[in-house]
Amino acid sequence: MSLCSLAWAAALGYSAAHWWPGLPLRPTLVALAVLSASRLAADVAAMWRSPLDAVERPLNATRRTRWRNLGLWPPDGSGGYAAACSAMAERVGDMAGVGASTRAVLDVGCGAGESLRIWSARGAALVVGVDAAPPVDCSSAVECCDAAGVGALAAARGERFDAVVCVDAAYHFAPSRAAFFAAASSALSEGSPAGCPAGLLLPSPLNPSIPHPVGGRIGLADVLGSSVDAGGDVRRASRGLARRAIAALMRVPAANLCDAAQYEAMLASAGFVDVTVEPATERVVGGFARFAARHARSSFDSPPDRPGWSWSSVARAGAALSAAFRHGQLEYVFVSARKRHSPRDAAHT
Repeated sequence: MSLCSLAWAAALGYSAAHWWPGLPLRPTLVALAVLSASRLAADVAAMWRSPLDAVERPLNATRRTRWRNLGLWPPDGSGGYAAACSAMAERVGDMAGVGASTRAVLDVGCGAGESLRIWSARGAALVVGVDAAPPVDCSSAVECCDAAGVGALAAARGERFDAVVCVDAAYHFAPSRAAFFAAASSALSEGSPAGCPAGLLLPSPLNPSIPHPVGGRIGLADVLGSSVDAGGDVRRASRGLARRAIAALMRVPAANLCDAAQYEAMLASAGFVDVTVEPATERVVGGFARFAARHARSSFDSPPDRPGWSWSSVARAGAALSAAFRHGQLEYVFVSARKRHSPRDAAHT
């Protein structure tokens, strides 16, 4: 860290104390926080600037898989990266109700298309993946399409999907998720599956003992932010500043770190009902942080065949994100919702 950076951090700390005297922080602590954030931001930026292959290969530890998500880890944090990523996709599939009766699945933000195999294995006859910047050697089932364009894509194909899934990607969609939710709604089927009478009740994908009305479903692994509205002006300002800083660190639009109420309102505006939000912070973010820290302790940093890669940088970034989640700034969740398709649904929104 340069002397200029030290001076800048100290000045910011004392300025914060002067302009926000009600903040429960000492100037020195603010300065130290700025220094830590600068280091961590550099770590995260270096990781994301690395070539995609340089990021994927060390994480997957094999050339046979191309996963790139945070993973859903066992409670004890054990296991490998590819298995955790597959488990995350499986849980999203559960939330969207993907199974033997699912005819068509649309996977948005699917990267190289690893998750597409899971939907096929679950019995979907048609599986389509889309990504705004798919890898050159991705699955042939992956099409280049922005998240907000999936409705137009479905219309161009003359297709309606029974399930839309999005695994650890929606919080990246710019300028916010709202356009994606609207597009996903238009891509989903409205009525009952072929051969089923309208209004038929089928077992819920979340709890087979509870029936639910048939309709297209969306399932996501996503990130929520804390509410910035509670408390006085100083607390609101500090929460808003923290949200923007975390968004910059994660390189995501700040609008996407909305709270649960705002998130559900966006889904409702796009025509979704029966929203279910399942907390998963510890098993996702905490698990990834423990995985990265374990490798940082046992691996050489920046091996010659992995340019730009650093396990210690990934471990520090993982620890920072884990701390942000742990202290209530962020929450990792699995989300399920059903497309509204009947007058009865409309009466309840």
